Amino acid sequence: MTTTARFFCALLLMIPLLARGNEDLVYTQGTEVGAYAIYLWPQLKQPWTYAEGGEVQWARWWNAHVGACLALGAQYWDASYEGDDTYVDPLSGFPVPMHHKVSGYCVGFPLGGSLLGRLPVGRLALRGELGARFVPIVSQAKYAVTSPNPLNPMESVTLEQEITIRPPIIGLVSADLEYKLTPKVSLHAGGGYQFDLMQPEIEIDAMGNGKRTEANQMKAWFVRAGGMCRF
Repeated sequence: MTTTARFFCALLLMIPLLARGNEDLVYTQGTEVGAYAIYLWPQLKQPWTYAEGGEVQWARWWNAHVGACLALGAQYWDASYEGDDTYVDPLSGFPVPMHHKVSGYCVGFPLGGSLLGRLPVGRLALRGELGARFVPIVSQAKYAVTSPNPLNPMESVTLEQEITIRPPIIGLVSADLEYKLTPKVSLHAGGGYQFDLMQPEIEIDAMGNGKRTEANQMKAWFVRAGGMCRF
């Protein structure tokens, strides 16, 4: 028997062992718990500059291709904006310059669920997610406007206002590449887009001078990476 023939015979004898060794690395039904780190690019550039956070998921797969998950996360949104404009004084009729500044941050806590889909190819799988989140928000953002003092135009007056953001409902769609590292552990990396299902509103408290409400957006592209552990 030639060396080549011996090699192919040995390979044929190893096939059952290789198949057995890969049985635990295929995607099947089961329960997974995992976590992602997330970086977001807000679509509303004023006042949001960037956002980052993470999410924990509990997922149940009914078979290798279809599942669902519950999710809880946290997102830090940085607020930073400065700009100038003018308004016409109704008494004098002259334009009055105004300087606007937004600073601070807010922290949102997305809570919700998703439908999951998976297309496995060996150890790799393309994983899709379509979900919705309710997002309670803690705001530490402030809005300040500076304008000339009407009693002394050589001086300026700054009015600082607190910003409250009402909880929105957001949707998300994403695609991740999944790699089965061991029978129990898989790694994920991908990205997607979150969008407003119920548009959030910003409520500005003018320090005793009443409140006003403005539209806000939490639309953002994002990338994420993390891992899952199967039980």
